[in-house]
Amino acid sequence: EVTKVDDTTYTFVMPDKAVEVNAEFVKVVDKTALEAKLAEAEGITNNNYTDTSWTNLQSEIGKARAIIAKADATQEEVDLAVESLTNAIANLKVKADKSALGALIDYANSLDLTEYTEESIANFNKVLEEVKAIYNDNTLTTDDQAIVDKALEDLKDAINALEPVGTLDKSELESVIKEAEGLDLSKYTEESVANFNKVLAEAKAVMADESLNADDQAIVDNATKALKQAIKDLEVKPGELDKSRLENLVKEVEKIDLDKYTEESVANFNKVLEEAKAMLEDASLTADDQEKVDEMLTKLQKAKDGLVLKDQGGSTNKPDQKPDTKPDQKPDGDKKPGGSNTPLTGDTAPIAITMGTLTVAIAGVLFLSWKKKRND
Repeated sequence: EVTKVDDTTYTFVMPDKAVEVNAEFVKVVDKTALEAKLAEAEGITNNNYTDTSWTNLQSEIGKARAIIAKADATQEEVDLAVESLTNAIANLKVKADKSALGALIDYANSLDLTEYTEESIANFNKVLEEVKAIYNDNTLTTDDQAIVDKALEDLKDAINALEPVGTLDKSELESVIKEAEGLDLSKYTEESVANFNKVLAEAKAVMADESLNADDQAIVDNATKALKQAIKDLEVKPGELDKSRLENLVKEVEKIDLDKYTEESVANFNKVLEEAKAMLEDASLTADDQEKVDEMLTKLQKAKDGLVLKDQGGSTNKPDQKPDTKPDQKPDGDKKPGGSNTPLTGDTAPIAITMGTLTVAIAGVLFLSWKKKRND
């Protein structure tokens, strides 16, 4: 007769009840599966896994080690540790690839934003902060790669949208101020000098204003125009000859590098410059000759403006030079306007010959007429 005492203890009684045996059975816990799974988990290296999934795996590894070391661990505890460790391995998530985004953020941080407009900088900074938040989000996995890629494109667009601040040009104003400062004001009437000094002070204030940017170019241009007009409005005192403006212009043009210009234009320029210098040195001129001095000033300015830059290809580059080909001029040779080398048809050839013959005939008539008048 067998009597169960508990889950692990049984009593055996022989039929004649002469012998009674108490037996205690001990359950054997199988940890081999847990040991194998633990070895697998411990062999995994952190191959750019997310912080959360990697931390979870390390936690389950610690629990598994504790179960294996526990002498009275139950099979249920062992099996649960195997399941938890298996799930932790399966749930390892690789981080999204942010290498390109990180490199672009570094580039964006290196930009000198003082070179761009405030509006475009505001948009750039907004996008940059949003992108940095995505870059620093360590929960993003390869499943979220699209989010990272969009952030990359957004930052590229924000960088490309940065609008450079234009350059403020004060060079002409600076030049006119120097000209004005070189004038001998003792030769002019008090009223015109007073106006001149007022405008000059205003021009200098504009020149010194470092807060101006490209959007304020009109302010600079107006100051330049006003100062030029104030110089022109200076009235010479009766009996005074004013050569100061001519003298200033001579000093200015003498600094020009004439090697950059064509020989013909330089020859004319030098001729006028010598005339201007001679007039400056002419002590016999009086106030009655002011008009001559003013005319020389204009002539020298035109000679300066008439300097023609050399062309690297060998031809000249005049600002007002007309094209060699008139608008209605036909292409050279027998080419069509479209560039084809197909000869013109026979219908057009006689026209060309007739026009040539007519030109020669007219030239002959004109020559005979001129010769006849000369003989008369």
